[in-house]
Amino acid sequence: MLKAFFSLVKIMKYKVKINHSIVPLASAEAEWAYLVNETLEGEKCIVPQLRKLKKHPVVLENKGLLETLSRQLDEEVEHVRLFNGLIGVERIKGSGYRDHLMAYVDSLPSVTLKLFALQGMLEGYALGALRHRLRVISDSPSERVDAQALYEEIGHVAFSFDHFGYLKNAEGEHSRQEFKEVSKEVNKIFSQSFEGENIARIFKNSFGIEIEGPHLLDKTDSMAAFQSLSKMSVIQNKNQFLIQYYQGEKCG
Repeated sequence: MLKAFFSLVKIMKYKVKINHSIVPLASAEAEWAYLVNETLEGEKCIVPQLRKLKKHPVVLENKGLLETLSRQLDEEVEHVRLFNGLIGVERIKGSGYRDHLMAYVDSLPSVTLKLFALQGMLEGYALGALRHRLRVISDSPSERVDAQALYEEIGHVAFSFDHFGYLKNAEGEHSRQEFKEVSKEVNKIFSQSFEGENIARIFKNSFGIEIEGPHLLDKTDSMAAFQSLSKMSVIQNKNQFLIQYYQGEKCG
C-alpha cells in the first residue's frame, strides 16, 4: 500500500482534466496513468510477438513480409520507449490481458491468424484507447505521444495487405469461421480484463484508491461511450484486414 501511495504522489505532478471519466471516484491523474499503462501493456505484448514472427519460417521465406514486420517492430519498440518515459517507471499493475493474449497468439497455428489477432484485433483496441484519450483528456502529458502512436497504428493494419497472396499460397486460405473464432477469443480476453471489478483492483493496488461499488463502473454512460469507441475501432480494423485478405489472389 505504501508503494501505491508513492506511485500516486509521483503521477500527481501531472495536472490533467478528464471529460466523461470512466472512473469518476478516482483522480484524473490516476485515471490518465491507468489508461496510458494499458496502452503500454498492449505495446509490450506486440513487440515480442513480432520478434517471434520475424523468425517464423513462413516469414523468413518472404523478404517483403520480413521487412514490413521489421518496420512495424521498430515503431512499436519506439512506442514502448515513449510510454515508458511517461509512466513505465511507476510499475503500475496492468489489467492482465497482456499475458492472456500473448499465450493465445502463441497457440494460433498460422502466421495469418497471428497477424489477424495482432494487426486486426489488438491494434483496433489500441486505436480505440488512443482516440479516447485524445478526445476526453485535456492538458494530457501523453497528448503528443498519443497522437504519434495513433498516426502510426492506423497504418499497421495495412502492413500485411501486400503479402496476403503469398500467405494464402504458403498456408492455405483460412475460412471466415477461423477468423471469427480468433475475434471471439480476443474480444473475450479484453472484455474480462476491463470489467469494473478488475479496474477497481488495479486502482487499489497501484494507487491505494478504493472504488466503492466497482460493478457500477460497467454501467456508466462514460464507460459505455469508451466501450463503443473501442468496439468501433476494432470492427473497422478487422474488417479492413478481412476485406483485403479475401480480395487477395493466391500466388501462382
